[in-house]
Amino acid sequence: MALTDKAQNDGLIALESLTVADGKTKKMSALMAKLPVKRNILVVLPKSDPMTVRASRNLQKVHTVNVSDVSLLDLLKADSVVAPVATIEAWEAKFRK
Repeated sequence: MALTDKAQNDGLIALESLTVADGKTKKMSALMAKLPVKRNILVVLPKSDPMTVRASRNLQKVHTVNVSDVSLLDLLKADSVVAPVATIEAWEAKFRK
């Protein structure tokens, strides 16, 4: 229900891919500035990516988790959810059962 609510209210943003190879916060900040995101942003990655986590670590309103670690509380607290297509496919496979 939380994901459905985000999708219906333009709170779910799907990207083709989401990686910051060099782990620079400036690049992650520039990426978030280009997206139509609201205040509290949840970035959900399909698998562990230490450089992307490092790039978002110093951004105050950005919280980054793996798809296997995301909780309902994370989704409810976030105004916007940013996820690559691979993450959305993982959610579909998990909840289709």
